[in-house]
Amino acid sequence: MSRDPGLYLADILDACLRIERFAEGRNDDQIFDDDLVRDAILFNIVVIGEAAACLTAEVQARFPSIPWSRIKAMRNMVAHEYFGLESALVLDVVRKKVPELRRAIEPALKR
Repeated sequence: MSRDPGLYLADILDACLRIERFAEGRNDDQIFDDDLVRDAILFNIVVIGEAAACLTAEVQARFPSIPWSRIKAMRNMVAHEYFGLESALVLDVVRKKVPELRRAIEPALKR
């Protein structure tokens, strides 16, 4: 079943917003000390990577500033190398990369 690319972009935006909400008001230690928060953030990183992998090259080309291959690689790390995830990498994604991704995609979805 084929799915509209706009729905995948909406999934990415929703996951970004969730990650930002889960991290809001928490310092780095609080993110990793709370299993529910950590797992919710990691799950949404996987959602972002899955949705990104479903986008065609043409759709990805509309957003040249977004590092699609790195997003998919991060998903693979969380899903397959979860035991070796470095907190600094995850925190960089949460604090910097997710807000950048949200800002890049938001204008295309104009909610």
